[in-house]
Amino acid sequence: MPKTLALLIAAALLASACADDPLNPVSTGTGNLNGEEGVLTLNGTEIVLTAGLHAFDECDELLDHLHSTAEKWVGPWGFGVGNYWNAEPSMADEAAGDTSATVAEAAEAGESQDLIEGVDFSGTNVAEQGVDEADLVKTDGRRIFLISEGSLVVVDAASRSATGSVPVAKSRAPELLISDDSLLLVARDHTGEGPETVIQRIDLTGENPAVVETLRVTGDYLSARSVDGVARVIIQADPLRNLPFVYPATPDSELVATEANRAVVRASTLDDWLPSYTHTRASGATEGGLLPDCTNFHVPAEFSGFGATTVLSVPVDGEIDPATAASVLAPGDVVYASPRSLYVSTSAWVDPVILEDASRQEQAWAERQVNIHRFDITDPDRAVYTASGQVPGEILNQFSLSEHDGHLRVVTTTGDRWSETSQSQVRVLSETEGRLVEVGVVGDIGRGERVYSVRFAGAVGYVVTFRQVDPFYTIDLADPADPTILGELKIPGFSSYLHPIGDGLVLGVGSDADADGSVTGAKVSLFDVTDLTEPREVALWTAPDVWHDIGWDHRAFLWWAPENLAVIPIQAWNRGDDWAGAVVLHADDNRIRERGRVEPHWNRFERIRRSIVIGNELWTFSYRYEGAGSHDPARFEVYDLDTLELLASVSL
Repeated sequence: MPKTLALLIAAALLASACADDPLNPVSTGTGNLNGEEGVLTLNGTEIVLTAGLHAFDECDELLDHLHSTAEKWVGPWGFGVGNYWNAEPSMADEAAGDTSATVAEAAEAGESQDLIEGVDFSGTNVAEQGVDEADLVKTDGRRIFLISEGSLVVVDAASRSATGSVPVAKSRAPELLISDDSLLLVARDHTGEGPETVIQRIDLTGENPAVVETLRVTGDYLSARSVDGVARVIIQADPLRNLPFVYPATPDSELVATEANRAVVRASTLDDWLPSYTHTRASGATEGGLLPDCTNFHVPAEFSGFGATTVLSVPVDGEIDPATAASVLAPGDVVYASPRSLYVSTSAWVDPVILEDASRQEQAWAERQVNIHRFDITDPDRAVYTASGQVPGEILNQFSLSEHDGHLRVVTTTGDRWSETSQSQVRVLSETEGRLVEVGVVGDIGRGERVYSVRFAGAVGYVVTFRQVDPFYTIDLADPADPTILGELKIPGFSSYLHPIGDGLVLGVGSDADADGSVTGAKVSLFDVTDLTEPREVALWTAPDVWHDIGWDHRAFLWWAPENLAVIPIQAWNRGDDWAGAVVLHADDNRIRERGRVEPHWNRFERIRRSIVIGNELWTFSYRYEGAGSHDPARFEVYDLDTLELLASVSL
């Protein structure tokens, strides 16, 4: 068994560990859940999980559960196998109008307070309408906000110049959310104690922005979403970083290591299992403690692995309250949100004993499972953990999930992705008594291939798979109990990102490929899906030796609906004529034509990370170094949207 496959299986935490578990024939077992469905045993006392999940009345009860569950699973390598577990986790989610007036003209007319996103300026490209996503750059149409060299910088759109700044917490890849005159910064940091999430609320009303309060929470920042000005920040805390496990030097010492690690578990406290926080208010007063309150910590009926996934509810224009935290005993991975729900998924837990048996690893990988946890976010004050469920296979990213009319649609791939046994399915789930239960499924999508992109639009789904050609599938989801594949189109290359643009058209951004499936460059396709039974590729744009990252970072893509324009950051590698910039494409009816290309004038190798439209101007933003960290100097350029003539080039 190759080490890479073993590592993938370990990271997947597969649910095939205990196929004979009476609670769920395909799940891993449930730690200290006994043989009766939904019954938890704590110190000899049975607690019925009537809702399929359990919250705790007091902290001692929670700690007892963590001790008994962890002692069951801990082994000579802690909760992992060999040194695989210690691998660093991957970091790993319009209306048309007259835009002829510039921002300066609008300000003179006294209309600057009435600027409308999608009409007067563009916002962040998001997965779900009505759900904002934290990003590197934010704008309200009058001001642009971004991080440069450790400071939040405010840029005035009319004068194209910085008007104020404030130092912010040192961190990696900071992201922003805005609401009126308040801004929330959320970022990753790493201290001597491990990963840390930093949240800062910043007031924008003064001449210079001012940091009002700072919250630091131990754990990895996964993602953040905002609905109606309330941000939900998702954090994952890993107890493996806190528990002082010992590891055997030889096979003969594994039993000794196991007993030592069980003693470590028995001696652990809630400080080892739950994230801690430090909250510094504007007055300078500091408080701290553990997150969440024990009564807001939940255990799913199906054991989902160790780690606390915590959701903090933070009004962007209000005070940070650590008491809003809600947690589930499960590691987090992919985050998706609708206006009413937040879903966090992770690959399901696998008994480490399986990973020690090479003959069982292949089967475990083929039978991998995904756990999905739902939080209700209709209450602006807090997220409420309501349900969990499990589906076979693996998911690609947040676009693989979509909530519509009270149902969750999930696209998964099962089987061995490297063989003909792989295929994908669309599963429809409904919440029933604390569980996400499958009510419908359609499969046999892309047999022998893997999913490259997914997009849902109301009662319709689009799925792209690839191996040598690009099958583009259209799926009818109007009846949740009977999803149906309506059409399939096979073309060269593949789309790694899909963007509906209205009037029965979908734009696919991806890669071109030859007959053998070898990628040759960038490709943008225009699909006509007016007739879902016969989708057609009606136009395409290709560029040999040109590449982009849209499939990995959809927020880098800009679709400006009033002008039918797509802006795509690209890099070109053309035998010595290398450069980085962005291509501007016009797509409508049955045509795609290249409007032009722009590139940073201070360094032709510097990558454009984001682009926005304000009035009749295209703004592009880039950083000197890869990763767009808080210490990187930011730069922006402004172009006339019609001619792409350079109007300004500014380094902050």
